[in-house]
Amino acid sequence: MDVDDEGGARQAAGHLLALGHRDILVVGVEPPTPGAHSDFGGVVGRRLAGYRGALRDAGVELPDDHVVVGPASIDGGAACFTRAWEDGLRPTAVLAMSDVMAVGAISAAGRLGLAVPADLSVVGFDDIELARHVQPPLTTVHQPIRRKGEEACRLLLAAIERRDAARPDHRLLETRLIVRASSGQAPQRRVDLVADTD
Repeated sequence: MDVDDEGGARQAAGHLLALGHRDILVVGVEPPTPGAHSDFGGVVGRRLAGYRGALRDAGVELPDDHVVVGPASIDGGAACFTRAWEDGLRPTAVLAMSDVMAVGAISAAGRLGLAVPADLSVVGFDDIELARHVQPPLTTVHQPIRRKGEEACRLLLAAIERRDAARPDHRLLETRLIVRASSGQAPQRRVDLVADTD
């Protein structure tokens, strides 16, 4: 059983494209093995494939340096955005692979003098409880976390009852985009603010 990570990521990227964004930064979860950046797999790989697919279909390139990775935490998301900014990138939008990383990116953007969503739109993934309570409330991809657990238990119990080698049913749980206040139209001018980071 899986969540439709790729489909959800496509929805998130499509939302930003519809708002006019073309310079997009992906804030991703670092792979468990150092140096495995080019070999994303599992959830991270499916989400990255979804982002890339939607952008490619719209004729938008996602250069490798526009995919930055870090720990799946608020601090990790903040560090990713800050690092990209210090490297000279000036995205108008961020696709974060987790809500906590999105919250970190919003925090880092604020410290750099950027307003969300006027200067920078941010979209997360997961729809955790915190997402609706941050300022501004986070646009995100909802995944049915509770149902995912319930389905896993149901499949496990069914496999135990059968006590045979039959492969359990494979299910793909749907995701859906939840639009809140952290995403908006792409700014008409490029943001070249030089903030005091001291």
